[in-house]
Amino acid sequence: MTGLQTPPQDIIRGVRPAQRAVNATLQSDGVRLVLDAVSEDEETDLLALVDEGRWDRSLSRRVQHYGHRFAYSTKTCVPVAEPPPPAFIRLAERIRPVCWGADGGRDGDLQCTVNEYLPGQGISPHIDAHGAFGDGLVAVTLGAGCAIRLQRNRRHEAGAPIHTLWLPPRSALVLSGAARYVYTHGIVSRKGDL
Repeated sequence: MTGLQTPPQDIIRGVRPAQRAVNATLQSDGVRLVLDAVSEDEETDLLALVDEGRWDRSLSRRVQHYGHRFAYSTKTCVPVAEPPPPAFIRLAERIRPVCWGADGGRDGDLQCTVNEYLPGQGISPHIDAHGAFGDGLVAVTLGAGCAIRLQRNRRHEAGAPIHTLWLPPRSALVLSGAARYVYTHGIVSRKGDL
């Protein structure tokens, strides 16, 4: 007897495991993943700062807004009373050239949203409003990793493949160009990730 054959991971329950690196298609469309964008000590300090902050509980997850917040009713960014904490500004200034290269990225006000995703929570696939945010979005993952789904907008490209990318703790995901304006991004609501 030769033993039991283990099915390939990509067909278990019809789910492909999250990619551990950005593939060539995503890279050419403007996806970058910066590993260890935040040190372990900095992660600890940032999480403590966030834990002390005031949470907005009006969504299905807890959220904090600094500098500006997205107004869902008008699809615009509106100023909020709380500016980004100095630690957020230092982080943004430090990772700006790492995320956007030699030109240092975009000028303008720093808009920062902190989303807390507990096991079982997620966010539906969406494209952040074009008029509310410029080209180049950065998501920093703290506390635990998670899988994010990226897909070209199905209204423009029927049957576009879904790319699931693993975001390790302390990484920074950069979406620019087509990845910013054409791809949807979301986090599936589930208790754990592959």
